[in-house]
Amino acid sequence: MIELRKIIPMGAIKPNVDELKVAIANPDYISEVKYDGYRMVCYMDKEIRFTTRSIAIESARNGNPTPTERTLNLPHLTCLKHNHSGTIPDGEIWKPGCTSHDITSAIGGFAETSLFNQIRDGFVSYMMYDLLQYKGKDLRSEPYTERRKMLEEFHSDMLYINRSWYFEDQICFTIKDYLKISEVIPFEGREQKYLEIVESGGEGIILKHKDSLYYEGKISGGKGVPAKIKANKKKGIHFTPWIKWKKKDTFDCVITGYEPASVNYTGSDVSKYWMSLVTDFKYEGNQELISDIPITKFHFKGWIGSIKFGQYDKNGNLIEVGFTSGMSDEIREMFSENKEKYIGRVIKIEAMERIKVTKALREPRFKELRIEGDKNANECIIDD
Repeated sequence: MIELRKIIPMGAIKPNVDELKVAIANPDYISEVKYDGYRMVCYMDKEIRFTTRSIAIESARNGNPTPTERTLNLPHLTCLKHNHSGTIPDGEIWKPGCTSHDITSAIGGFAETSLFNQIRDGFVSYMMYDLLQYKGKDLRSEPYTERRKMLEEFHSDMLYINRSWYFEDQICFTIKDYLKISEVIPFEGREQKYLEIVESGGEGIILKHKDSLYYEGKISGGKGVPAKIKANKKKGIHFTPWIKWKKKDTFDCVITGYEPASVNYTGSDVSKYWMSLVTDFKYEGNQELISDIPITKFHFKGWIGSIKFGQYDKNGNLIEVGFTSGMSDEIREMFSENKEKYIGRVIKIEAMERIKVTKALREPRFKELRIEGDKNANECIIDD
């Protein structure tokens, strides 16, 4: 048996507009479709295992941070036949037409619940886009073009070995539907492809430099930790390995508090909610007295106005990086009725970019509340 150490998957950065334009115009960057799924690394030995990029809390406390395992939640993928012991592909648990939140809901929690969800709603696929180790050989110091070539050969071999297979002797799977490889976009057509992806509701594109190595964890400015800087310089590499090409970016943040709702209604339509200036009495319907003033729906219902959120800096300090009021009434009511319960929970925020000086997020919008246990609060780090 070949020892397979759990790997924290490599991240990509979102550069500023000028840097992105340079990368888009550079044919040395290979374009791949960015899939909205649940990031997982696969380990193939006598057993097939899967880990997320989320760090297990106990391992962090013990000073040996390792990714959380989710093997039992993917039983149809762990029973694949193979002759590739010591092989580690990197990819995304994915399903067409679904978001990362949908996938998290499908495979999160207990294994029994995950199996029930997938039998009911359809089984998830594994979309591979890198190969970190092949039959015991570490490929992370190989250029991306070489890793991609080996990934394609590995994928073809797996398709041949598993032309079809049964899960629990009842459900027959066709391998090409559940073990996939990311789409590479030709250089000449990638700007048009990007527009098509975004217009259809997709996330965008990942640009990968053809000579890029594979580094664990997030990459800061394409450099990483000092040891990686030295390794890159020795190889004459002075570029960002992976770049996000997205209309907007998403950030994991921690709920730190709430702002109250505005009182006065300033909309152009006639208000449905009113408050007496004499008694503070609030009511819904038509205005009753000349002295009554229009108030907002949120103030009338006693709901919050916005969520305040933060991220941790490099010294472990929780820094407030923004607030947002953009959420559904259902979500707003949920937070309003259980304020303390959600302090410290992780949410996904969509924003244009990070303001370098203040670290605040520009034009943030609430995306979703992460499922408990999917991401730890201490992993919400300012990525500068």
